[in-house]
Amino acid sequence: MAQMTEGAPDLFRLTTFLAPFNLQFSQFLVRDDQPLLFHTGWYRFQFLATPQVPHCWESGLLFEETRRTLLCSDLFHQADDGEPVTQSDVIGRCRDVLKEYQQGPLANSMPYCTLTDPTLRRLAALNPNTLATMHGSVYAGDGAQALHDLAQVFREVLGDGITGTTPSP
Repeated sequence: MAQMTEGAPDLFRLTTFLAPFNLQFSQFLVRDDQPLLFHTGWYRFQFLATPQVPHCWESGLLFEETRRTLLCSDLFHQADDGEPVTQSDVIGRCRDVLKEYQQGPLANSMPYCTLTDPTLRRLAALNPNTLATMHGSVYAGDGAQALHDLAQVFREVLGDGITGTTPSP
């Protein structure tokens, strides 16, 4: 059964937990005067092209500038039926999932390439206050530091010797 909680002011998380897979699926609803467009009555959304982060070349995320919320898809993926919102460390949870997935059929489902580090640095520069994840608890806190920490986890677990530099033009 789906649960709905408020993850940040006017940002609602609708989550379903699938016990056989130990996995949450979350969608987000923003309360505003108009349906989500990119710039609505009160909120201002910025589309961020994030090739290969978290998955494929056409990846993209949304950043809500007014409340500084990054809707970050599979970044910070966590297992279990965790709390709706946390101010605790989500990095350890994410590391655990990445390590587990690397041992099974989901190995390399999240690529690590020369675009990964620069993209995570660009996201950290937005200084998000809230990281709205698709799988796991929403993180409320220093999103920039969490993104820098995530980059380190990606290097350790997924990097396999790649330096994460920006490709030459």
